[in-house]
Amino acid sequence: MEKLFHTSLNQKATTSKSNFKYLNPELLVPGATKKYVPFELKATSRIFEEVEKKYPNTTLSVYVRNLNNWPWFGIHEDIQFAPIALLKMPLFIAYLKWSEAEPDLLNRSLILKKSTWSSSEYFVPKNTLQEGKKYTILNLLNEMMVNSNSYASVTLRDYMPREYLIKIESELWIDPPIDSHDLKKTITLKEYSTFFRILYDAGYLSPESSELALSILTKTDFKQGIVSGVPENVQVANKFWERVITDNAWKEIHQIHDCGIVYYKKYPYMVCILSRGTDLEWGANAIGDTSRIIYEEISKSYP
Repeated sequence: MEKLFHTSLNQKATTSKSNFKYLNPELLVPGATKKYVPFELKATSRIFEEVEKKYPNTTLSVYVRNLNNWPWFGIHEDIQFAPIALLKMPLFIAYLKWSEAEPDLLNRSLILKKSTWSSSEYFVPKNTLQEGKKYTILNLLNEMMVNSNSYASVTLRDYMPREYLIKIESELWIDPPIDSHDLKKTITLKEYSTFFRILYDAGYLSPESSELALSILTKTDFKQGIVSGVPENVQVANKFWERVITDNAWKEIHQIHDCGIVYYKKYPYMVCILSRGTDLEWGANAIGDTSRIIYEEISKSYP
């Protein structure tokens, strides 16, 4: 993971920075990481006091990183989880990388396939697509990321050569599951945040592709998590996912994960939050409350 941090982020953008709304305005090469001061302890204390007491059957993992000079803090940020729904993010980046070599790619049309993988989603995404109809790859990418459309995801995954997706993941130094049968692989919040970091710094994709990716992610259709914790005038480029697992006592444990970039102008930051518990609504609310606390403490320090 650190190899990506020191190599691909060293690529300098040659395009005028003024054309980009969502990228790091400085495109800085990060140096040694530092700890947050002064609000790390206050934010961490408030999360424990206000969120975990309010939702006693919910446990949290949190990772926060400043996008200006790269200090960070976390709470259980290295806990591993099986990220089957996270297939969308590397697939998304892989298509944008592919389109840089084949400029007509995003305008190609594919026939929408039906997903054979069943999912018991609590937060049911919108579905504006119809099975058997043709849609451009760009349209499918939007639906996959904005509305978490699994049909779009399956259609895109089946069209892309498996070897190419594996190559992209190897270049990104990540090892998520390639398909729904590969559930044993795990990832941490800190590792997953790498996707957003390389988009923000245009360190892997071109500035144009990175800008397109982040602009799409600002439109995601999930307002209960990170988005609910920041003011309406603050944009968020994020991706959420949910999963239900069964523990050794055959009890259903609900996982909700939300990760993204909060474009607070004085202090843009990346935040990833994982909630585990027996109630999905509680989990989403816990993420929203955690996001609010982080924003409040950051905005107090950088008004």
